[in-house]
Amino acid sequence: MRTALVTGAARGIGAAVVDRLAADDGWQVVAADIPGATYSFGKAEHLRALAARWPGTVLPVVADVRRQDDMDRAADLRGTANAMSPGPTRTAMLRASADLYALTEVDEFARHQMVDRILEPHEIASAVCRLCGEGAYAVNGSVVHSDKRITA
Repeated sequence: MRTALVTGAARGIGAAVVDRLAADDGWQVVAADIPGATYSFGKAEHLRALAARWPGTVLPVVADVRRQDDMDRAADLRGTANAMSPGPTRTAMLRASADLYALTEVDEFARHQMVDRILEPHEIASAVCRLCGEGAYAVNGSVVHSDKRITA
């Protein structure tokens, strides 16, 4: 059985990635987040609810990616490791960003993208899952931009 460690898993894009991997036979998913961080998006109950949707497949772990001992406790994984750099995606974090910039709608971010719409969490999850496939083994140690060319 393959194992994936998904950070930021309590909500938004991370939860969408966990759901997508868990739905695919053959994946054990370690869902890690730091509930109680300075932002209020991820909570321990979100991690527990996510794991409850996938009993025996998803293991919820409270872990801070900035602390090596937390990551060692979260998973002993070998294989590829990549980071996804998404563009504006319809999540609670994007709503908070809109509030910070006094935007009434998160869709106002779309006019800064090549494609005139906000990404959805399942679209980022799809890109992450492609990186988990057998054919993507050569992509390792990379930051992959999944942002509809906003960084182009």
